[in-house]
Parts: sequence; C-alpha cells; structure tokens
Amino acid sequence: MILCRGCQSAEVGELLDIGMHPVSNCFLQHTSVVDPRYLLAIGQCRNCGLVQLTKLMPANVLVPIYEWITYNEPEGHLDALVDRLTRLPNIDEESLIAGVSYKDDTTLQRFNHLGFNRTWRLDVSDDLRLPAVKSGIETVQGCLNSNLVPSIIKKYGLADIMIVRHIVEHAYKPLELIEALRQLIKPTGYLVFEVPDCTKVLETLDYSAIWEEHLLYFTPETFRNFFSHYRFSLVDHILYSYSHENSLVAIVRPSEGKLPVYPAKDALKLETDRANSFFQNLDVRKNKIKEFLSQYRKNHGKIAIFGAGHLACMFLNLMEISEFIDCVVDDFPEKRGLYMPGSKLPIVGSQALMDKNIRLCLTTLNMESERKVIQKNKEFIEFGATFASIFPSSPIALPIL
Repeated sequence: MILCRGCQSAEVGELLDIGMHPVSNCFLQHTSVVDPRYLLAIGQCRNCGLVQLTKLMPANVLVPIYEWITYNEPEGHLDALVDRLTRLPNIDEESLIAGVSYKDDTTLQRFNHLGFNRTWRLDVSDDLRLPAVKSGIETVQGCLNSNLVPSIIKKYGLADIMIVRHIVEHAYKPLELIEALRQLIKPTGYLVFEVPDCTKVLETLDYSAIWEEHLLYFTPETFRNFFSHYRFSLVDHILYSYSHENSLVAIVRPSEGKLPVYPAKDALKLETDRANSFFQNLDVRKNKIKEFLSQYRKNHGKIAIFGAGHLACMFLNLMEISEFIDCVVDDFPEKRGLYMPGSKLPIVGSQALMDKNIRLCLTTLNMESERKVIQKNKEFIEFGATFASIFPSSPIALPIL
C-alpha cells in the first residue's frame, strides 16, 4: 500500500495506470526532439477517500523551460470571499494579511481596496531562495518549509490571515508545507486554502483533468476533512460554482487537540463509487473517442484542437488520438511555432482554422473562454465547420461524451 498524502495512512490503492506521459509544459522547438516520458498512475485512499496520484513525475522536471508559462485561476468569487474573511472574529483593518504565491496577489489587492493595508506576500528569491524566474507553484510547494520560517517571520511578522490559493493540490509533501504555513500565522490566525473541486471531473469521466502537477484531487467531502489530519479545525468551507470546475475554499485555524475526521460510511462509499467509475471507464471512453474521430475525419475532413495547455496535452496523449488531429490552435504568441509534447502536433494561430480547411475544432477551454473564441471565429462556423468541447459538462460537448 501507499502512504496517503491526506490522512497519512498506508491505505492508498493504485487503481489506474495511465502509462508514460511527457511534461505538458515542455513545448518542443522541433519534431526531432525526443521528449522524456514518465509513468503516471492514480488511486484512492480507502480511509479518507482522497483521490491522488500514486506514480508521479520528479518535481524538478515540472519546472517550466519557458519563462512565459503561467496559470490562471478563477477569480469571480474573490470579492465575496474577501468580504467574508474581513468579518472573521478578531480581524480588522490592523490585521496582517499574507499570501504565498503570485496566485494570491489579486486577493491581497482586494483587501487593500477595503482599507486593509498591512499585507505581504512571500518573495520567491528573497524568502524562498529560488530563482526569480521559472519558479512557479511546482517549485514553491517543495521549498517552503520550517527551515525558512524564522527569517520570514523576522521580515514580515506573524500573519492574522494567510491566503493559500491553488497550491496544496500540487504538494509532494503536504505535511511539511502545511506545518510551515502553521508557523507563519498567529496561534489565533487563519489559513485560507483554495483548490479545484474535482467532483464534476470524476462524475463525467473527464480524463483530461489528470495532470502531472496535480497530485491531489479533492471533492467537498475530502477537502473538508483534509485539514483535521494536520491539527487544524475547520472554521468554514465554501463551494463557489463555475461552469467547468468549481472552487473549494476552507478556512481553518490551529487546533492542537483536534481529532482527525474521516467520512461517514455512506459518504465514503459515495467517494469510492465515484472514483471507481472513473478508474474503470477509461478504456471505454478512449475507444468511443477514437472511433468517433476516425469516422469524422474519414467522412467530413480535418480536425484541430483549440488550446495548447495541459488539458489538450493529456487528452491527446491519454486518448491516443494524435493521428486524427492536424494541428493545435492557440493565439498565445509565444506558443505559435512550437510543437505539443508527446504528440508533436504543430501549434498554430486561429487563422489556420480557415487556411487548413478544418471541419471540426475540439476546444479545451472553459465555457467563458470558449464563448469568446466562437464569437471571434464566426467565419469558421459560417463556413459550415463545427466547434465541440472535450469536456462532457459543456453544452457543446462532443456527442459521444
């Protein structure tokens, strides 16, 4: 058995070997480049129900080779969240509010706008002793530990609230990371964690969401209980709804006497059944997609994918469909002219939809971005071509999903 990164019990069963995969941010400059592959597998803890990677890539290979690579998180809920945080007991305009990474900057700015001017955020180079460039979440999660805490406290002081958005799901050693965060807040302080909600991903068999950088795949149940195993009590937990992937927020405080919390029997069965369905249906979903794309290309013409991100990379490689795809479309200037990891498909601008006579374009975008792309490419639709999403929850999902 494998040690759980949640409850730390040796009860994790490896349930799905998804094979050898490239690093999804390592875009290739030439098709002749041999990109390294790493074995990925995913499983679930029988005690706490947390779905997690069981075979993973070395953390150092995840460091982007390009300085321009960054990731955006949903922010539509941040005004409401910050308003909620300002109303917590013992929090006022003199409170010290802190953040861990660049993903927390816009939250701290919202505090500033409300008159909370005592804010700070960890500096990658000065506080974590990392290179200022190419040090993203994948690096920060492994370098923030108790050894760095004294110098950070001396520089900034102990925080009343520390924001930790979209980092714990990346943690190779959650115990070390969370212990360091505990030491950076006052005994009466709050840690505010945010992660993606993977319920929809598991229920709809969205295998593109498996990502080498996400080690932990939370649902409301597993996220709610997670921090009790690290000696925290749950002050509040909130689910913010989004079209593609909801956001989960947990507000916790240190609690030395807190006993670990596990799902009730019925709740654990629900988590297990959902995960087992996900693990067991990969081959069925893969065969359906391959058959559909094969027939579509034969009967209608060329196919492209829109969005050269990790979702497209996993979809292409895990579903083994690169032979049916002509190109990957992305209007981010730095990506154009490069090639996708694994599949080595060329990355081109959206004008290629018309130039290459593409008949079907599979989108890997959230619904908000998807609408903008469709609006921008009306000529493509008027030409009789089609946009369809790879996400089963999308209103324009491929019909076989």
